[in-house]
Amino acid sequence: EITFLNKSAPPIKINKPKITTICINNFCLVGITIESNAMIIIGIPKNEGSSLYIRPFMFASGNGFHASPANEYKFIICTAPSGAYFAGKVKVLIEEKWKIMKEKLQNLYESPKSDQLIHLVQEEGAKPITPEKLQYRIGISKEQINAIVEEKEELFWLTHKQGKWLLTQNQWNELKNSIHNFLKKYHAKNPLNAGAQKEEIRQHLNCENSILEALLQSMLDEKSISQKGELFLNPNFSITLSSEDDSLQNSILNQLDQEGFTSSTLAQLSLKTGNSKEKLMQVLNVAEQQGKLLRIDGKLMFTQKNFIILREKVNQFFSNHPEMSVSEFKELAHTSRKYAVPLLEYFDKKKITYREGNIRKLVR
Repeated sequence: EITFLNKSAPPIKINKPKITTICINNFCLVGITIESNAMIIIGIPKNEGSSLYIRPFMFASGNGFHASPANEYKFIICTAPSGAYFAGKVKVLIEEKWKIMKEKLQNLYESPKSDQLIHLVQEEGAKPITPEKLQYRIGISKEQINAIVEEKEELFWLTHKQGKWLLTQNQWNELKNSIHNFLKKYHAKNPLNAGAQKEEIRQHLNCENSILEALLQSMLDEKSISQKGELFLNPNFSITLSSEDDSLQNSILNQLDQEGFTSSTLAQLSLKTGNSKEKLMQVLNVAEQQGKLLRIDGKLMFTQKNFIILREKVNQFFSNHPEMSVSEFKELAHTSRKYAVPLLEYFDKKKITYREGNIRKLVR
């Protein structure tokens, strides 16, 4: 349309002349092209599916190049007959997805603010929305939001440490179910691991650490998950060794029990048992997770049974002495300095003793 052509580059912006209706109709009816210096009249194709391509355009054609409106312009219409693009009938697939999406968005737009709020909150998933962000997104006051939350049982405020978020009950339950499913798959994939680290769960949910802490604490309170040290697991999960691996583990623990605090290294145990270091690490990791084995500095291994006996000896020693030297500790543990120093540092780490110069004192 001429109106459209004029609007595409308003005269007020580039000072071009307006296009009039002169010759436009004739151009649209027949089209003109120049070929071999002869003017040929081309009619609109009559065949079914054919069309006439029309491209109007205009440019300044006067002499000179300067920062002012031109005094001469050329208006040209290029045309080209076009045949049918397809040989037969065209099957058109109408995508219903976007039609449905449009209807849903329209319904949501026309729905009450409370329904809009629930929808907006639910869509945030593992990254719940804060009060400040919510006010900006939905455009209502804090008082209006609180009124809707009080009215709708589906909505609730989650507070944890310094954070506060608005969630739906369904959203909260979906996050818990996601953790349950993650742990289930984790146990199936890692049958010899006692549980998953918190960071592994956080990466699965792709959420903030504070949200995960609130989720895990809620699930621990409900007893829907369990915690062993820094690991999280399903309550009904337990590590089950094969009879062969269980026998190997008992054999190694008995060996370490007898060695006391001059225990063998992994390489030495591998030579003594005839098993690979990789195989031994599997059963020893399980023993550590089960609380049967104590590993210090990643290399020294002692049984938990021996450590408990040593801790009792240390407590008895301090009942008669105010302080303890490394030499005195070596005598209690029946070990060398190679093992005594890392053991004492472990006692300090567990806040059983503390170091003062070259001596140790009992933490009261």
